[in-house]
Amino acid sequence: MISFRVLAGCFLETGASKDGSMTKLTKRVVEAVEPQSKDHVIWDDELPCFGLRIYPSGQRSYLVQYRAKGRSRRHTIGLHRAWTPETARR
Repeated sequence: MISFRVLAGCFLETGASKDGSMTKLTKRVVEAVEPQSKDHVIWDDELPCFGLRIYPSGQRSYLVQYRAKGRSRRHTIGLHRAWTPETARR
């Protein structure tokens, strides 16, 4: 079992969109996001530190960002399609 402490505030260096806004991750939002030349993260506005990583290949995975031993870490929850946003959020 992995134990971790969720950060009080997520690091938004990648930004949710070009204007830096966040959105609730729903199935419709997840499937509508276009891949870019580099992987990027969209952060959920309801659950701190919960996000979706979109790879240049179009693959999507849910993640949580946390701090362990003073270092920021990202843990992959699972791939989209195997997980829905609702189950990954729980």
